[in-house]
Amino acid sequence: MSSKSTNSGGTLIIPGVTDVITFTLRFGTRHGIDCRIMRAESHRDLANWAKHIVQASHSAAVALKEICFACIYKNMESIITIHIENGFTLEEIQTRKILWRMSFEQLKGTGDDGKRIVWLEFNGDDDKELDLLQNPKPFIFTLHTFLSAKLTHLGLTPDV
Repeated sequence: MSSKSTNSGGTLIIPGVTDVITFTLRFGTRHGIDCRIMRAESHRDLANWAKHIVQASHSAAVALKEICFACIYKNMESIITIHIENGFTLEEIQTRKILWRMSFEQLKGTGDDGKRIVWLEFNGDDDKELDLLQNPKPFIFTLHTFLSAKLTHLGLTPDV
């Protein structure tokens, strides 16, 4: 007699064959998102992987303090800087003129087209549309990591 069973989703589970615990690491590259499938021996190992990945990402953001991305804003070659304390600064490359600054607290939402364009929505201001000249997912991931690191550093989220 077989020891096959089904889980709550109706998927067939064969002990030792389909009960493998895996997770996918997604990371940004210059060409978009890449993935690696990893295996964990137990749910505790999976939780430890997740905890350490998040903590390492937060530590990297705090250690870096800022990260810059080339972009086009209103037909101007620009640099957008995400700073762990100061939020966002957009600077025009040729003149080094600061076009705008926004704090993290002013950020209301983000969006992207999955190709090159990202939209940043700030309280009391028009949406900022940036052409990142590459896939916007690494920018969005970095932005969310910096936000999460800042919140964790301020003690506004539970420790992971």
